[in-house]
Amino acid sequence: MKPDTLSQYSIFFYNTSMPSVRISELIATQEVVDAFRAAFACRHCGTCCTGFKGVKLKKGELELLPVPQNERMDVFELFDDTYYMKEPCRFYDASKAKCTIYSDRPETCRNFPLYNQRCDDGLVHLGVCDRCEAALDTLAELEVEFLGR
Repeated sequence: MKPDTLSQYSIFFYNTSMPSVRISELIATQEVVDAFRAAFACRHCGTCCTGFKGVKLKKGELELLPVPQNERMDVFELFDDTYYMKEPCRFYDASKAKCTIYSDRPETCRNFPLYNQRCDDGLVHLGVCDRCEAALDTLAELEVEFLGR
């Protein structure tokens, strides 16, 4: 069964590059996920927009993006029913440090720095991008709040 949202899991926060390695002892209960989302403050560094290839988009999300029909296959690859950007995001304006399609950004971007990760144990875990300093700082703050560290 595939969950609809990231918050349907009660698991640990994991490292993006090594999903078998925990980066926090916090268990991602709904309360912790909600607290993370409330406390997380994007620093607009652009790492999420420029540092990754393969942002996932659903077909309906693709339709919202300002990419002409005849250019879509130059920008996206299709696997099953999911599209992936071939390059880092073209909708990030580095000079203004902002997303040019923010209100129509894909679900993957809306959930960042959180994501679902299938791990070696066969379960889907909640991951946190370990390249996002704001996310790591937020986790550290929540560990103090929830675990007293």
